[in-house]
Amino acid sequence: MQKLLPKINLPIMKNFYNVPSKPYGVTNVHRFKKVIYKGIYNNIDLVFFKPKDTLKPIEYNFIVRPGGKVSDIKMKFNGAKTSLKDNKIMMKVRFGEIQENIPLSWLLEGTSKKETAINFKQIDENVYGFIGKQDVYNKTLVIDPVPTPLWIKNLSNWVWHSEYGYYRVLANSNQEVYTSFTTIARYNIATSTYTVMDFDSQNYGYISKFDPSGNKIWGTYIGNHHNSGDETNVLKDIVINSNNDIYAVGYARDTQAGTNTITTPGAHKEHSSYVNQFYPSDNTDAFIVKLNDNGLKIWGTYFGGEHFDAINSLVLDSNEKFSIGGYYSR
Repeated sequence: MQKLLPKINLPIMKNFYNVPSKPYGVTNVHRFKKVIYKGIYNNIDLVFFKPKDTLKPIEYNFIVRPGGKVSDIKMKFNGAKTSLKDNKIMMKVRFGEIQENIPLSWLLEGTSKKETAINFKQIDENVYGFIGKQDVYNKTLVIDPVPTPLWIKNLSNWVWHSEYGYYRVLANSNQEVYTSFTTIARYNIATSTYTVMDFDSQNYGYISKFDPSGNKIWGTYIGNHHNSGDETNVLKDIVINSNNDIYAVGYARDTQAGTNTITTPGAHKEHSSYVNQFYPSDNTDAFIVKLNDNGLKIWGTYFGGEHFDAINSLVLDSNEKFSIGGYYSR
């Protein structure tokens, strides 16, 4: 019989008032460091646990007790294309690849551990199991798979209103990765450089590209220079076409001098509308910018009417023509 056994209670509880069928909420929900699915297969348990290293993700072990068959274990991956390569399950996800490997497996002998070889085997499409020197052991076997990103990049930028989803992570067919978000930085006119989260910071859009190993290739700031604390440069979405050109959208406004770094000569709309000197956000227009694969601007334009406008998202169709969605004010 399968049982779910919570272990190692944490001194934290959560309350949920977002469950439609529970008008009075779900309250006093405990958190645990370890959860055991007892008897997930005959004489086999599945254990999820939080490692001591808090930077590591939740890990899991299969505990195969004497009499349990290693061949009974089957894992199906949903939502990602997978393949078996060099005894690793390779998962292609939106932002690159994750690999699942088995660094260690061992037999418990009293208080000691004896390492033993366990490998993955593919059973069906996106379905995997394990194979060892034997199928049944007379001692308890611990199988310790570990999901591992091929690389992790911590961008040293403060993401403006990340809770609103104004950031994107995309990958092209070469597994090169593009990121976009709105950051807070200060532009130094004298040196033409940006300092993140410095005194007199303001909003700028930021797009960057990384190679398949996580090395940064380039980064591009998008936006006009305003006073400290200005929030009228906002990058909201990007897409990539088959040539790895990048379309970026959001909203921005010209400087007080009527200049901008968004548009190019002859654009659909070269300058943003000016309707209110006291509320700068009323003067913003949506923008569309196209960059090449080196992060250099091909063209840019404002788009909208005489009041606040914004483009929140865009998509490419099969002919690589794009459609946009956002706000339009009359």
